[in-house]
Amino acid sequence: KPPDRYGYYMSTGPTIPKTFKQAISTNFPFNWADAIAKELQTIEDLGVWEDCSLQSVPNLLNTVWNFKLKQNTHNEICTPKACLCVQGFDQLEGINYDDTWAPTEKVASLRTLLTYALDKNLAILQLDFKGAFLHSSLSENVYIKCPLWCKQSSSILKLKKLLYGLKQAPANWYKHLCNWIGEQGYIESSCDLCIYLKPKCSSALFFHVDDLIVVGEVDEFKDAFLKTFPHSSAHPPDTLLGMKFVKHNNKILLSLPTHIKKGLDDLNLTNAKPTQT
Repeated sequence: KPPDRYGYYMSTGPTIPKTFKQAISTNFPFNWADAIAKELQTIEDLGVWEDCSLQSVPNLLNTVWNFKLKQNTHNEICTPKACLCVQGFDQLEGINYDDTWAPTEKVASLRTLLTYALDKNLAILQLDFKGAFLHSSLSENVYIKCPLWCKQSSSILKLKKLLYGLKQAPANWYKHLCNWIGEQGYIESSCDLCIYLKPKCSSALFFHVDDLIVVGEVDEFKDAFLKTFPHSSAHPPDTLLGMKFVKHNNKILLSLPTHIKKGLDDLNLTNAKPTQT
């Protein structure tokens, strides 16, 4: 008998549309049409694209909508979210993208920063970007077909800023974010590319793509952040890299209780006998 495999399983939950046509229908719970309209409005407000007068462009790309229910640490549904993505797998290297590399976080660095904040009794602030990639400029010539419900008059649009799905999006966003952090007086750590320190000050920050934590003198940084990235938010930490964050006296607890419980429930292992591993 082959062993039971628990790595892949289907979890139950609200049905999420897979296509634009399904999302604008009335057969799905939640107002997905409103989520689409909000995403398009954010793109328009940030000047992500412009009309293209050319009749023929090199390597015209398609777009696709991605839908998900954004959840918090307690697995409670917050809001439906729609994201317009470019089908970046059709991009051609050297024509509409070059550099694609961007660093990723190290959990050990996050733990070190939080331990430092506890030791020095520093304030901790979490900053969430709204449409992070949409803030970063695009140097390459990238053209897309005009999405449905878009207010632009042309059938072909030229991107001025990033959209999700572009191969160079992580690299461009990383450079854009690092430049802005540098303007706030922070310098890159020699140990981790996702850690920045402020000289002559006890402030430091950690980021991973669009999740950012700052410790120390947070008020000035918060004001600059909200001014530069409108519609974003700054608040005491509640979720870090998907982990539940709880500060109790001189301790910080990082855990995944809801994820573990949900996995056990889905696999019908709630009453299984625990064992040392």
